[in-house]
Order: sequence, then structure tokens, then C-alpha cells
Amino acid sequence: MAAAAGVVTAAEVEEFLDEIPTDQRRSDARELVDLIGDITGESAAVWTSNIVGCGEGRYRSPSGREGVVPLAAFAPRKDTFVVDLE
Repeated sequence: MAAAAGVVTAAEVEEFLDEIPTDQRRSDARELVDLIGDITGESAAVWTSNIVGCGEGRYRSPSGREGVVPLAAFAPRKDTFVVDLE
């Protein structure tokens, strides 16, 4: 997963998860929220428009670009989940 742009939205995590189309995938997403919360010790938030992440980490690329990304995150895609651990 490419690094999120460091934007935590005002969206509620539960409302975001409720939009996942199938019961099994919603259940899996809720398990991922619990797992990444346990890993980071932080509460989940919706980052950008489609990433659920916990915690914050700073990065600096070789070109000097700096930003903030979630320490652990996932994005529900059509058929899979993309998981990112910083």
C-alpha cells in the first residue's frame, strides 16, 4: 500500500466498515481493526477516503518529502484487504 497522505478524516470507523458489502468481509475488517489496535495500542481512524489505520508514524523519503502515515493500516479492496505495517 502506498503511504497515506497523512490525512485523518472525520469519518467514523464503524460507519466506514458498515459500507463493506458482505457480512464476512465486514466481520474480517472488524477483526483487522481489533488486531491493528492491539499491535499499536492506538484507536482506529479513517485515513484519506479508504484506509483504516491506528497510530501515527513520521517518514522522510530520500528526496526529502516528509509526512505522517498510520503505523498499522488496511484498505478493503473489491476482493482483498491490503495490509500495511510501518
